[in-house]
Amino acid sequence: MSLSAYLKHALFVLAFTSSFVMTEASHAAAISQTRSVTLYEPVGAVWDIEHTPVFTDRVKLAKNTGFNAIWLVVLWNELDPVPSASGEIPLIDCSLSTNAGQYQCALERALQAIHQEGMDVFISLNYASAAASDEFKAAAQHETLAFGQGPAKLYRYGRHIARLIARNGLSQSARFLMHDEGILGPYPSLHAYPDVQQNFRDYLYGLNPSLAYWNSRWGLTGSQAFSSWSQVRTFDLKSAPIDRPQLQDHIAWVNWVFRQTFGSGAFESNIRQIIPGATVGLHATYFALVNPNGPVSNAPQTPVSSLSTLDFVSFPYYDSGTSNFGLSFEQYVDNAGGFFQNRPLLVGELGSINCQVPGDCVEIKGQPYRISLRVKRRQATFLTQAPTLLAAESIGYNIWNLNEFPFADREGSFGIYQATPGNSNTASNPVFKPAACALRTVQGSTSPTLCVASGGINNQYSPRALWLSGRGFQSGAQVRLSNEAGTFIYPTLISPVVGSGTSLSFQLEDSAIAQLGCGANTTNCAIVAEISHPQTGGWSNKVLIQIN
Repeated sequence: MSLSAYLKHALFVLAFTSSFVMTEASHAAAISQTRSVTLYEPVGAVWDIEHTPVFTDRVKLAKNTGFNAIWLVVLWNELDPVPSASGEIPLIDCSLSTNAGQYQCALERALQAIHQEGMDVFISLNYASAAASDEFKAAAQHETLAFGQGPAKLYRYGRHIARLIARNGLSQSARFLMHDEGILGPYPSLHAYPDVQQNFRDYLYGLNPSLAYWNSRWGLTGSQAFSSWSQVRTFDLKSAPIDRPQLQDHIAWVNWVFRQTFGSGAFESNIRQIIPGATVGLHATYFALVNPNGPVSNAPQTPVSSLSTLDFVSFPYYDSGTSNFGLSFEQYVDNAGGFFQNRPLLVGELGSINCQVPGDCVEIKGQPYRISLRVKRRQATFLTQAPTLLAAESIGYNIWNLNEFPFADREGSFGIYQATPGNSNTASNPVFKPAACALRTVQGSTSPTLCVASGGINNQYSPRALWLSGRGFQSGAQVRLSNEAGTFIYPTLISPVVGSGTSLSFQLEDSAIAQLGCGANTTNCAIVAEISHPQTGGWSNKVLIQIN
């Protein structure tokens, strides 16, 4: 990193960190000051709330990383098990030992643990992704059925969460938000319900009652063409690619449905009747991606003025190389700002999925862990740069997720702390990924825990100059480098490491590089670097350094 680039980065970090200075007892009332992380467990005990000490420890880990809020995913079907029920959902007396295992009481314990750490909480009222576990898919199906019965079901659910929050004295630190993904996202598994399909047909029929028009618009001919309205169904990402009119119309329908629900302010009013001044928002996964006013392909986007009753709008962005409609992060943020004019913005899902950019995730000698390290390097880079840009734009964010997500096709991507057996990450001994270390620096964490955020090499010198940056480097530390075969070398440090240093440099001769399998003319070769902890004898997390 050049001196000018280093100074520029340091100034960005300083400006970002300074913008979030706040007393420990206060809450991040402004969405623009939110730096949140999701606690989301895909399998088994949701949030580990059945094991309160583990959950509490993870909340502390989030706080030590510099976050000031927690995003919780709440399973609707666990709180409201009968889709056709009406009236109020009963509040359970959690002081009774017989109710200790109830989901509602586990949720209360989770909320109290977050509040005790002085953090805000985002209550994700109806999120459920088709990529999640069967438990979450069941919740999504439940919500789809409920939505088909009209907004009253949403109001019932929102009121219940508000009453739960109010009776625990958490009203000032709670943020409520609904999703357009959990209910009506383009997932095949959520489209098997007659009432939802009829809603979609009614919407299209109201725009144009001619099936010939829709067949022509969607390019359906011969046996593919619809001959009756009963054949028309919602579309999904597999049957309709993202740039096709079918999916655009599906998303426009989602927008239309949510305009009816949120545009009147009825949902927000249901919550604010219980908690005056409650902060209520919408997480718009698909809302901002196409023109919301009707099925007009490539129509210009117009501001969503009907969302004026909402306190904020949240949207996702994952650094993946192929998603987000081909828009860069800066373009996507700018589009959202223009689309949701005068609405405070939160990037509710900020993260890095797969390393999908050609050349950035190639295997080296068939070693899968090297792919994982490349993914983690990219994730750390993105989660260093993105929060800085958002701070400059006065936009809050939520990192998805605290712990590594075990997707087979997304190794090392979701989650800023590495998964451990039994999901036993603790605040006192976390297993760092470079992204977690980088975020601790960007967010101004004071924790001295040893971790490495990034590393690099300057090839202009002989021997070559390598550098590492991170936290908690101590006097007497060693650096070790390795390759796929497990060959270790210990280079000589150039700059001494003292106190809780944040950077160090060392020399690497070409002969040492050759030992690690990277010859002088080798391209796309990389080595793994670690730093020791002199007192414990342990080693930091691994970072990947490209050798060219």
